[in-house]
Amino acid sequence: MIFLILFLIELVKSQSTTCDLILPEPILPAAELTKNLQNQIDKCIANNPTFHISVYFPAEKIEIASLELRSNLTLNFPKGCEIIASANEDDYQIMPTLPSYCIARDGLAASKDALYRSVFYGENVENVVFTGEGLINGEGVNWWTRNSQNLKFERPRLFQCLFCKNFKIEKLTWKNSPFWTIHFVYSENIEIADVAILAEHESRNTDGIDIDSSSNVHIHDVFVDVGDDVIALKSGFDFCGREFGMPTKNVLVENSVFINENFAIGSEMSGGVQFRLH
Repeated sequence: MIFLILFLIELVKSQSTTCDLILPEPILPAAELTKNLQNQIDKCIANNPTFHISVYFPAEKIEIASLELRSNLTLNFPKGCEIIASANEDDYQIMPTLPSYCIARDGLAASKDALYRSVFYGENVENVVFTGEGLINGEGVNWWTRNSQNLKFERPRLFQCLFCKNFKIEKLTWKNSPFWTIHFVYSENIEIADVAILAEHESRNTDGIDIDSSSNVHIHDVFVDVGDDVIALKSGFDFCGREFGMPTKNVLVENSVFINENFAIGSEMSGGVQFRLH
């Protein structure tokens, strides 16, 4: 795992180019602005297909919905940059439930058959870095008090990645996620370092870090103070988790500070969990 992360760092240094995102004027509504930023990122990648792309967000408040990650990408959020999650359900794509769950896990939602896509979402991507001194603000207060009368599907996470590998998340502050904060699923070779993850203690389901049917994970020097589990090791739910059969394993957590609630194994762990805690 360490070798792969070092390889990723060297790759970024040796074959990289940069792109500065430009906010349109006047500022667009969240869904339109998200499409604009997505197009800027994708255009930069298309113009530099063999390079690792370093994308720089401006040091401003930016309200978005769901931005899709690409491979060979570094996202830089400088001091003064605040990413704000839209509170409008209609701004988010609707996703099917995870194959190792077969059901949504949000007790507030009317339907258990689907979920809103996360603010940062990746699937089958690799070699990605999140870095900077910025703030990722989920504005979770807009979601925590909803119920089956005004919440159709499972609340969006701040970050979710499926079938991903070679990821590093460092330095950022993640605050008030609508649901789980950082969620890796079916992924490998992950480092989460020097981040702060915060949520109000009364908030529901605001897990800090969820490692789910994933392997080779190093979490260190993090500060987590949330309303639910600070870290949860998962591997699917009931029959679907057992059938999918992908355990979480080789997880190292060290040199970190956790406030409130639990370091949890589960509660969704039907595929098995192996871990180390120092």
